[in-house]
Amino acid sequence: MNPLYEAYIQGDPDVTALFSSAPEALFNKTAPTGAWKNGVVSAINRTQHYLGVSKAAVAGDELVVATGQQTGLFTGPLYTVYKAITAIKLAERFQALGTPCVPVFWAAGDDHDFEEVRNAHFLTKRSEILSQTYTPQNGDISDMPMYRVPLDKQIHAFIDAAATACRGGEYAAEIQGVLHETADAATSPADWFVRLMARLFADTRLLMLPSWDPAVRTAAASVIKREITHPLACTQLLIQQAEFLESLGYKALIRRRENACNFFVEQDDRRRNVLFKDNRFHIAGIRGALTPDEMLARLDHAPGLFSPNVALRPVVQQQLFPVVAYAAGPGEVAYWAQLKPLFDFYETPMPVVYPRIRCVINTIKTNQLLRRYGLSPAMIMNNDDLLARALQADADNAALKTFQRHRAIVADALEEMARDMKDESIAREAGRAAERFERNVLAELDKLERRLLYADTEKRRVIEARIGRLRAVIAPLNKPQERVISVFSFLFEHGRPLIKRMITELDAECFEIQEMEL
Repeated sequence: MNPLYEAYIQGDPDVTALFSSAPEALFNKTAPTGAWKNGVVSAINRTQHYLGVSKAAVAGDELVVATGQQTGLFTGPLYTVYKAITAIKLAERFQALGTPCVPVFWAAGDDHDFEEVRNAHFLTKRSEILSQTYTPQNGDISDMPMYRVPLDKQIHAFIDAAATACRGGEYAAEIQGVLHETADAATSPADWFVRLMARLFADTRLLMLPSWDPAVRTAAASVIKREITHPLACTQLLIQQAEFLESLGYKALIRRRENACNFFVEQDDRRRNVLFKDNRFHIAGIRGALTPDEMLARLDHAPGLFSPNVALRPVVQQQLFPVVAYAAGPGEVAYWAQLKPLFDFYETPMPVVYPRIRCVINTIKTNQLLRRYGLSPAMIMNNDDLLARALQADADNAALKTFQRHRAIVADALEEMARDMKDESIAREAGRAAERFERNVLAELDKLERRLLYADTEKRRVIEARIGRLRAVIAPLNKPQERVISVFSFLFEHGRPLIKRMITELDAECFEIQEMEL
């Protein structure tokens, strides 16, 4: 876990000072004021209609609880769903307090790191991992934003393979149909992501906002404009804040070159980095350079070709609508720690950075195995000598139980002997010899116990296989479940009612890892 995140949720004053306030203060904090930017209200209402979901129209006077994510296949790992649920529950709390508020999910489809989002992982009915990697069949997609990457028909084979491999039930055909239907309608992986999220959360107030929407890009142009007219000002602020974080003993996650700008420009359907040197803007892969006036002219002519980077995106969100809180994962909390100077530079309030829900989904059978072998999800995630613990807890090893009973008697006798040999009337060397004897005997007993523990090779093989299944469920690919497994691993069996159950049962005000049993 990120140490800065742990310090933040524990209320370390040095860390909370890097943010607008501690997350616990969210509902006692003065909410930001400000209207939605021109064009954004109509854009977000239009988007929900385009996605085929019926939502009450946004009026433009609501507060926003925002969250967002790169647009991954099959909605990406589980934490994407947890982000959405966190935003929904926080917005509901504001509504209950009499403050109009809507949850908005920023779908970051202009990101161009395809390697991060091209994989999808499923937990199969045999508690194994099915991994799928999407490679478009036609053309070079390097540096292409996700909303421009084509979604080939091969994705339907991925859907069918996942439906076959995962546990099914009465909802399997419906979920499989939703996946096929939305994939048929989608123009890109990013578009598919937005459509799937909209369908999963159709019965909630969650509003999807594609980052590549032309109206959003146009509304964000004022932020990009200031980056152009004040070249590298925010870059220097990020560098300074990174140095300050490191002085506190934390790792800075946003590293910027001194001449790197905080926005991208699309050229030939590629998202390209921009540098500023010798009083000119240099677009990666493009010959020549632009003066600030020339870059401004390009922005005025085609704002849809400009997009913010990871540091500037939160500022853009705040300029588009009044965000009272942003639901963030542990890594995001760490990079938000560098962003307060940017909000100050843009003279816009920084929202409360609110830790998203973290959860492990288990089955009844998984929990039965955990209890049988005296294990916990935390032990599985930490890989705490699992086989030895499970073998120790196994009630059928009669020889081991007999040994352990006699070992306790021997250990007590050795301890008593060593203690008595320390009597002042006994030579010091004899006392030391007794202590060495105790240590040697206990070491030999440890060896004997280990031999007895692993003596039954068939039992060891069975327990190793069961631990492997536990690891696939709780710590797949040696990572937390929420960072690997797709929610569709469970939706094929439990359907969309699972989303409703998650919203009901998961606690957005709990910053510890929660568990849900299916």
